Amino acid sequence: MPAPFEIIAGAADVWVAAANTADVVLNVGPSGSWTKLGTAGSKDFTEDGVVLHMNQDVNQVFSLGATGPRKAFRNREGFRVTLTLMDVTLEMWQHAWNEAAITTLVGPPAEKTIPLIQGGPVNTRAVLIRSAVSPYADSANPTQLWVPVCYQNANVEAAFKKADAMGLALEFVALQDDTNGFGKLHMPTS
Repeated sequence: MPAPFEIIAGAADVWVAAANTADVVLNVGPSGSWTKLGTAGSKDFTEDGVVLHMNQDVNQVFSLGATGPRKAFRNREGFRVTLTLMDVTLEMWQHAWNEAAITTLVGPPAEKTIPLIQGGPVNTRAVLIRSAVSPYADSANPTQLWVPVCYQNANVEAAFKKADAMGLALEFVALQDDTNGFGKLHMPTS
């Protein structure tokens, strides 16, 4: 990518793994404990992209003798990742559907099934996002974001339509980890 490096654009691939799966070193591919979302990775995501959402609730302190805020206290903060996955194999549905177990029947006819009810417990997982771009330099290493603990919160609305691809909305909401917070953003500099 030519200069100016600080302006970036590009796709990102996403992996999921068991909650608290360790962060991955930038120059190492995700291990077998990580499952890539989409058979073709980002080629199976809609053009809306992989979106990072950082929100906060801040209380401002105003005083009698001033018109502007004098101090601020962060009351809450959150982090979530959203994307729409067009790979609708059951292996991908399970990531949208509370990591539901897939049952395979040999048949005939052969088939795979997952239960439609998710039940009370909400499964947690780790998320890894990688993009081949860096705001610092051309690099063989990816920009990477690692979330150690999160859950899938999007409501699944999959439509069978004549000429539109079906998509599974995914919203991975981070839970604060006592050691790693919401995780880390890595950007290669060489």
